[in-house]
This record gives sequence, structure tokens and C-alpha cells, in this order.
Amino acid sequence: MCSEASALVYEWLPKGNLEDRIVCADGTPPLSWHNRTQIIGEVCCALLFLHSHKPNASVHGDLRPCNILIGANYRSKLYNFGMSTLCLQPGSCPPNLTARLPYMDPEFLTIGDLTPLSDVYSLGVVILRLLTGMPPLAIAKKVKEAFQSDNLHLLIDKSAGDWPYTQAKQLALLGLRCVEMTREKRPDLTEVWTVVEALVRKPPAPSCPAHFICPILQVNNLLLAFVIIWSLDTCF
Repeated sequence: MCSEASALVYEWLPKGNLEDRIVCADGTPPLSWHNRTQIIGEVCCALLFLHSHKPNASVHGDLRPCNILIGANYRSKLYNFGMSTLCLQPGSCPPNLTARLPYMDPEFLTIGDLTPLSDVYSLGVVILRLLTGMPPLAIAKKVKEAFQSDNLHLLIDKSAGDWPYTQAKQLALLGLRCVEMTREKRPDLTEVWTVVEALVRKPPAPSCPAHFICPILQVNNLLLAFVIIWSLDTCF
């Protein structure tokens, strides 16, 4: 907090916000699938910290990609919490409502009760966006249909590289569980973290070499080169 200027001062995070990175704003390169999984893990961990606040859990209330900042080494940080909750009081009309709606807990919109499971809903939409690169509106319906028809591979964001398909399916299923319309059907954040942590801990598969040279041929080539050099030496 800067009292002289009556302003909040945030850490400078050079890679901007996650929304810009998902849509590759200003020609920025797409995030790799490994970076995306890492970001999901970090956001989940940050929410767990907020929700574990005693005696009452702190709820972010406005979790969406534009409120996730990306720093060096693609480390992510949440911002704009606390203030966002003040804008989401029942009966009020929060700013940028159209942009917020796809991430907002349907039960909050109905009864005005903001809980940690409201953040779980928002996290589910973020997961599905990172998986597919699609806009948030009706994303859950599209992913669910693709999942049920075994066509999930058609929706996965190819710009992220070669997603391990098993991992992509786990993320899709987790995201869909998080965006259930009723809170009773959503996993709590501890359960979400159990799944995400296992995915984050899996190292990226080593890339295959573009060319493979048989060791036997390598030995034969060395012998051939030796014979040629020996022949030239004897000739001169």
C-alpha cells in the first residue's frame, strides 16, 4: 500500500495476465501444456491458502484468467481478491458483469451466498480454458459433449504441444466436476488439489530425437573412416 499516492502497488510480473497468454495477445507465444498444468497447481494452492483462513475462510470471488498474473519462469500469482468480494454483494451490479458471468457460481447468482465452492466453480472454468484455449461462454457444455462422445482430442488446444492424453482427460473430468451447477456435486478444494498435485508432479515426457542413428552403423562408419585414412597414408 502506497499511502502517499493512495494506491495499491503490485509486484511487476513481466508476462502479463493469463487471459492475454491464453489468446496469445500481442503475438506472445502459447503456453506449453506443462506450463498450463503448473499454473493450475499454483492457483489451486493459492486458493487453498485463502480458504484455510481462520475463523472464516477468505473467498476470492472473482477468479478468472485476467486476475492471474504470470511472472518469470511462468510462476503465477492471484490478485484482485478482497476488493472483488466487495463488488459482489447481493443486489449490487458488479463492473464488467458480462466478462465475469461465465466464471460466476450459478448458486451465488441465485441466492447471493459466496463460499469457497464458488471459487471451485471459477477454477473449473479456468481449467477448461487452459485445456482447450476456448472462450469461457458455454465451455463446460462443449467439453462435456466432447468427453461423452470420446472426441475430447478435437477440443484440446494444439498450440500447447502434445498433451499427454491421459492427463488431458483427467483435467477435463476435474474441470467438469468443478463446474457442476449445484455445490453439493462439486469437489472441495482439498480433493481438487489431490488430483492436480499428482498431475503437476509428473515430469514432462522427454522429447524424441528427430533422427536416430543405429550404434552398429556408427561403429561401422568409424571403421570405414579409419580404413580410408590408413589407405591414404600408405599411398603417400
